[in-house]
Amino acid sequence: MKDLYEEFAYDYDEFGSIENYLGRERSFFQQLFTEYNVECDFRYLERAFAEQFDAVVCLTTSLPHLHTDEDLVTALQSMKDRLRTNGLLVLTQGTTPYTLSLPPIEVVVNREDFSRIFVKEHDNQFQTIHVIDLYHSKERLESSRYDIVYKIILDDDYRRLLSEAGFGNIQIYGDYDRSPYSEESRRLIVVAQG
Repeated sequence: MKDLYEEFAYDYDEFGSIENYLGRERSFFQQLFTEYNVECDFRYLERAFAEQFDAVVCLTTSLPHLHTDEDLVTALQSMKDRLRTNGLLVLTQGTTPYTLSLPPIEVVVNREDFSRIFVKEHDNQFQTIHVIDLYHSKERLESSRYDIVYKIILDDDYRRLLSEAGFGNIQIYGDYDRSPYSEESRRLIVVAQG
């Protein structure tokens, strides 16, 4: 099985990897990443960055693309190694018990010429999002379907993984106002000290 993260690890967003983009989006990101020589696997940040930072921020679905605890701890240790003493790691994601309970079909884009639909399913370990892109204009009639598989990582998982990676002072919030995390939270925001 090919390790997709071995050579490149572009930051992933909620729509999956760059290989899944169609048309102008794909060309834009490929040109941008080529121009700026974006080639870094966030499990091995030390290969690209010798310096240390006050903070490392890892947004939305980057970590859930890693499906094993071993890869997750490796990535977190790599982030910790790039932090100065007592530096901060900030992780954000939208997967919570509340969001997992939402209806499985979601129209995320609905324009005159393009629609994107998510059909979601999950078990106790993984959430699969079946992404359906529909181009529906006079100039372009086509569709694309691909799947994104996220590891479900919740608050207790983060506490365990971050502790194993050597982090301390782990705080978990339910939103950007620093409200306490709960089962009803729509976000999971983790702040840990290296």
